[in-house]
Amino acid sequence: GGVFRDGMQTVFYLMTAAVLAPKLTLYFFLFLLPIAVIVSRLAKKLRRRAEKVLRDFSGLAEWIQQRLYGVETIKHLKSEAIEVKRFDSANYGLWHAMELAVRVKARTGPMMEVMGLCGFAAVLYVALVQIQAQELSGPVLISFFGVMALLSQSAGKFAKHVNLLQEQRVAAERLDQSILNL
Repeated sequence: GGVFRDGMQTVFYLMTAAVLAPKLTLYFFLFLLPIAVIVSRLAKKLRRRAEKVLRDFSGLAEWIQQRLYGVETIKHLKSEAIEVKRFDSANYGLWHAMELAVRVKARTGPMMEVMGLCGFAAVLYVALVQIQAQELSGPVLISFFGVMALLSQSAGKFAKHVNLLQEQRVAAERLDQSILNL
């Protein structure tokens, strides 16, 4: 429900802003395009990294299961040290993959905020020029920026939902593949 709600709120706030000040909305929208491209690229990167995390996790889980079945053989051959090194290596690989995925996820919010602030600054400059030329009134500008503040909150929530959906999509695809392989 959150994706639909936040997506619809974002569209509604964009339409409201366009009615209040079409020129300012156009300038702000021009700043939204790079944000959309960045979020799209980050979502693809997060998807690839989430796939690697799931692959590494299932590989490690399978490896542990095999070692538990063969624990007597490992003890008999006195290869515990070798198995510990292998586990440490696989565990570190999984940890590293998770760290990379979290880094991508953590970048989305701050990047959107910086780009949004740049957009707000550009729109504010254009708005002040329009007020000076008496093309725009103060109350309309205040209403416009109020709607923009609400829009930025909805867009931020929507971006978080997009990241979460990418991770869930990868997990669902792996589940489908494992069911088909049975």
